[in-house]
Amino acid sequence: MVSTLAMPFFAFAAGGADALLGEWTTGEGKSKVKIYKEGDLYAGKISWLKEPNKDGKPKIDDKNPDDAKKSQPLMGLVLIKNFKFVSEGKWENGTIYDPRNGNDGLVPSSDISLINASIFSNKKDLRFFKVPHNDQI
Repeated sequence: MVSTLAMPFFAFAAGGADALLGEWTTGEGKSKVKIYKEGDLYAGKISWLKEPNKDGKPKIDDKNPDDAKKSQPLMGLVLIKNFKFVSEGKWENGTIYDPRNGNDGLVPSSDISLINASIFSNKKDLRFFKVPHNDQI
């Protein structure tokens, strides 16, 4: 499976390990994920949902294979875990959870690579596009 995280040129100019940081929207535009650092590792959590509620209640992770986690809210859910920056445009050894189907770490050692100024890819079928800051619009 291939995943693409895309960002505009101005974000690439910063480069380095922190080029992955920031808020990203899914290719479908249904959610946003905020990528952040935990020590020297990178993680990401859901920061916005186009449709945050279902039947008047916050959406939950009902497809999670772990029954104990099926009732956790999607908002704030950590999807991207433990990615380590290894070289310019490359992060390795993390996992990505897909709440659309409950798949977690299908590829146990996922990699994220910056393909060019506007594309990230990894071994999952998720697509994200960089959300520009107001001063970059």
